[in-house]
Amino acid sequence: MILSYRSITLFFAALIFLAGCGGGGSSSSPQEPPTNRSPSITDPGALSLTEGGTEVVTLSVTDPDGDNVSLSITDAGDGDLFTLDGTTLSFTDAPDFENPADADGDNVYEVTVSASDGTDSASTTLEISVLNATEGRVVDGPVAGANVFIDLACNGIQDDNDPSATTDADGFYFLEDFDVTTAEVCQTFAGEAIGFRVIALGGTDTATGIELPELALSASFSAEDGDINVTPLSTLLTGTTEAQAEALLTALGITASASEVLATDYWAASIEGDEEAQIIQRVNQQIALLLETLATLADDGDAATNQGLAVAEALSNRINAAVAQGEGVDLTDSDAIASILSDALAVANPNKDIGVAELAAVGDVLESVLSVSSNVDLSPVSEAVASVTGLAQDELQGLVGSLIAGDVTVTEFVTQTGTEALLGDITFPDSLPDED
Repeated sequence: MILSYRSITLFFAALIFLAGCGGGGSSSSPQEPPTNRSPSITDPGALSLTEGGTEVVTLSVTDPDGDNVSLSITDAGDGDLFTLDGTTLSFTDAPDFENPADADGDNVYEVTVSASDGTDSASTTLEISVLNATEGRVVDGPVAGANVFIDLACNGIQDDNDPSATTDADGFYFLEDFDVTTAEVCQTFAGEAIGFRVIALGGTDTATGIELPELALSASFSAEDGDINVTPLSTLLTGTTEAQAEALLTALGITASASEVLATDYWAASIEGDEEAQIIQRVNQQIALLLETLATLADDGDAATNQGLAVAEALSNRINAAVAQGEGVDLTDSDAIASILSDALAVANPNKDIGVAELAAVGDVLESVLSVSSNVDLSPVSEAVASVTGLAQDELQGLVGSLIAGDVTVTEFVTQTGTEALLGDITFPDSLPDED
């Protein structure tokens, strides 16, 4: 048989096709298993944290193979001071700039973090610089959730560049340090430089559990100061000269200096039983009740306005003026209380006209309340005093508001605020003398 050229061509094409298909067999070599690629941690750059905080950074981790990656702390240096929650690195306990806990004591903490995909791992060492802070405590009782800021512009308003923070559950705040030399120093009292104000607004008194949205406390601050504790007493001292501060403290029966008042945590010292601290804490309670009551009296009925600072400044100016004129300052005397409230109200809210009888009735009940909470036989940080203070912050302020609104008469107010009616349900220590 003779094959045509066309047949021969088709025959060889078929052979080539079959060869390409492997002819029904397999001659390819086995595939090599893929190589695992290590995960990586993105460099977060320079890290810093103001003392008092805990959360440092949330790390970014990638794996080129898409594997699940877990992070761990892998060094035993400063690493035991940190914890990881997923990818968030935090100090276990808030660092203290004044008492560094890092290995070499320079407030630069080193921690090595490792990322693993189960097969391979990669690690990076992070350095966290802990920064100094302007710090202190806000105390009526300790005030949690207060907004604290340094009033750099001296205008009583929190501006964008004012260092600010929120007090923690125990009333402590930590404000990032700033360059005092670049800010204008507030000038008061014939041009004498008195520094800036630390202002604390609102918050909850943790001793009573009462929220105090109108509370406004302040303290003077300068570059040389250490801890700045913001209290009702520090509020009266704000803006005073050294001589004025000394005169005020003497009039209030306090032997501590103004700088000691700012630097000392008298709430903590009172808990420890320090007698001088308890004297000062009782004065704090007296001033606090006057501030709260004046805020109630000056209330303009507009929920959008906060008169706390105006009230605090009016009360401070009134009491300091009395001291300067040689008047006695008895914050537990009903007539003195009524006079202080009347004069301060005329400044804080001159449009508010409250009758003499109403102010006298308010002065009487404040004298009764303060005679209990200021009793030297009671610790100012006791549960009994906290109960008295809580009633004064809440129920009593509601009754004062009803009185000046005309919802109750002076006679009804006096009946409802009698010592037995107001404080009869509070349990006092058996050792407390019965003075009705």
